[in-house]
Amino acid sequence: LPNGSIYSYGVTFMDRASAPTRKFGFMLAIDKINKGDTNYPDLKYKLKANYVTFTSISSEEAANQIYTDNKDKFETIVAGSLTSGQSATFYKWSDNNIQLPVMSDSATAVPLGDSDTYPYFLRAPQSDDFQGEALGFLINYFDWKEVCIMYSQNTYGIELHKASQKSFGSFGIQIKNEAKYRGYDANFRENIAATRSHLIDAFENMRENRCRIFVFYGTISNVEELLVLQYDLKMHGAKFLHLGTEWMGSLFTKEQSFLRETKIATTLKGTIGLFPPAYIGEFGRRVNNELILMVGGKPSIFAYYAHDEAMLIASGISQVVKENGTLDGRETLVNAMRSSSFTGATGNFQIQNGKNDRETIGFDIYNVQGKEVVRVGSYSPDSTEIISFYDEIIWP
Repeated sequence: LPNGSIYSYGVTFMDRASAPTRKFGFMLAIDKINKGDTNYPDLKYKLKANYVTFTSISSEEAANQIYTDNKDKFETIVAGSLTSGQSATFYKWSDNNIQLPVMSDSATAVPLGDSDTYPYFLRAPQSDDFQGEALGFLINYFDWKEVCIMYSQNTYGIELHKASQKSFGSFGIQIKNEAKYRGYDANFRENIAATRSHLIDAFENMRENRCRIFVFYGTISNVEELLVLQYDLKMHGAKFLHLGTEWMGSLFTKEQSFLRETKIATTLKGTIGLFPPAYIGEFGRRVNNELILMVGGKPSIFAYYAHDEAMLIASGISQVVKENGTLDGRETLVNAMRSSSFTGATGNFQIQNGKNDRETIGFDIYNVQGKEVVRVGSYSPDSTEIISFYDEIIWP
């Protein structure tokens, strides 16, 4: 290179405004990679991180507008805090226009794992197939035979419902009652007045059917409203229990801890739930300590997955450049990333053969105790003891 200059590959991080701490995981990894930290992929050339803040991606037109406003920031690959629906929409737009690979630190919907439909998409978290399976094992562990489900009519809610139905069926667990609602991320609060009557009817129907164990599939913003409504309807206390899914992440992060709200804390008393593990092992704990200092508190769990997105990108670029001298298209880069394997903040990272999903790393099991969320056990599908508990559960 002329005059000893260092070529940099530009990588784009889509920074969702409602999830502001996730980018810090990506920033930390990029900084470590560029400084040549030996715990990170060895990359001869530096990575230039371009951050694009957005609020929503409801259509391909919206994706196009984001690109139009930030053209100079899209270069090699797009990563970031894209939900399942946002990932599918942005991927489709990119495939028809700029043709860059797309990654996500939080998209978990099952269809996105199909490498035939989304050949240039990869994700850092586990698929909802694994979460649905884990829910079945957890319910079966306690020998519960019936659950009641409320799920949002968005990609995440619908696909997790499908995945859990398959798992519940294998254990003979009956879905005693189910209801769906129109929940669309940030717009849910604007819709709540119009849908409140429907939600009250759904809850009253569940009460009539003697529902005791509730499972909500939805995003943080709309589950919060459901929990308040459930409190108002006096559906809380010793006769009711929640099984939490990924929305539980809001209970123990700096971004939003709605256990501060008395109604929600009361409704969630005794809740047990699953959440993806993070800061695994010595390396993960070191990343955790550095992120807490950067953020000034606990970041979103998905910040650690954003961190590992950057590691996967660097690993792929390093492999391609070593073999070919330069990047020569998205297919070569994505194939290199698919074959990469490393230890990240979220543990051993490797993409499943023939899919867009990482190999499963299990789930942590949490229990809401007062206004605290305590890790009490784990779901480890590759272990001889699939469900294990190492701390006491405090029930409602």
